[in-house]
Amino acid sequence: MKSYYIKNGDLYAAESTKVTEESDYWEVSEITAMSYVQYNWVKDKNDAMTFFSYNQATDFLGSRYKIKEFRNAQIVRE
Repeated sequence: MKSYYIKNGDLYAAESTKVTEESDYWEVSEITAMSYVQYNWVKDKNDAMTFFSYNQATDFLGSRYKIKEFRNAQIVRE
């Protein structure tokens, strides 16, 4: 079964989660961590975000349309 990807030129959209602050304590209630998702473009399809349906890919792309890098992106099935 082929998957859907978001592609801009010859690069695929990928995401990575970054942890910006973390405190190491013994109690679970005392742990604080701030994380955010960062989007980037990669050449390797295996590192890219995978969507199982066209609707899932269009929802993702539509919600990020204001981001300059996603405006010329296309959904491809490979």
